[in-house]
Amino acid sequence: MVQITKCKCGSIVVGCQEPFCYTDAEYQRDTRKLIKKGYTVEMVQSGTWTLEDCKCISQIENSKQQTKLF
Repeated sequence: MVQITKCKCGSIVVGCQEPFCYTDAEYQRDTRKLIKKGYTVEMVQSGTWTLEDCKCISQIENSKQQTKLF
């Protein structure tokens, strides 16, 4: 099983395999920070998911580029 973290837009941005998701202190700390931002954590079977670029971040970057035009 793999523990995945999903952004609010549905993109899978982080994944960590068992048992490391329970023993890696740095991973746990980063995951808690993401949960506070509204991300969700799920357990899935290995090989049934892929990491994706977050759509929220690309939207923010696009809006920053657009404001530079004005």
